[in-house]
Amino acid sequence: MDLKDRESLAPTPQVIRMVYDNTPTNCVLRKVLVDCMVAVLRPSWLKRYGANMSPEFLYDFALANMEVVEEKSTWDSDKSF
Repeated sequence: MDLKDRESLAPTPQVIRMVYDNTPTNCVLRKVLVDCMVAVLRPSWLKRYGANMSPEFLYDFALANMEVVEEKSTWDSDKSF
């Protein structure tokens, strides 16, 4: 799947804003939204839309990306098999 196809799967910035403006911090919909964005987005999307995103979304998105990197690092260093 190429970049254009991946980004077409992503919710729009307006949808993200609506979710974050109308749900509590612990809402599962936020987690699903962030997980989806981590899976499909590239840095160019964040550069284009980041200034208009909810600060809470940007925090959640950054944290989720860091967790993915940490998990991948742990997986790469596990040479036990």
